[in-house]
Amino acid sequence: MGIAFLAGAIWAFANPLGTFWALATVIGLLLILQGALVLITSIESRIINSVWWLGLIAGILEIVIGFWASQQLVHVRAALLTPRRSSI
Repeated sequence: MGIAFLAGAIWAFANPLGTFWALATVIGLLLILQGALVLITSIESRIINSVWWLGLIAGILEIVIGFWASQQLVHVRAALLTPRRSSI
């Protein structure tokens, strides 16, 4: 496993744009899956949960952010993955 991680690290340093692209795609996919899970859970718990609609809104927002992160535009992915520096 260590050899596989070492090979992945070498590939990441050799091809940073490809690594950035793959990372943004994986984060987008995980946000979509998490949003779907939250959406389904909130709908199923509406009988016992009086604020189920908050989960519904959160799930929809996570799905939208996941699709936004999975766009093909590099600057959109960069805005999601790179932190902004404050001018202090």
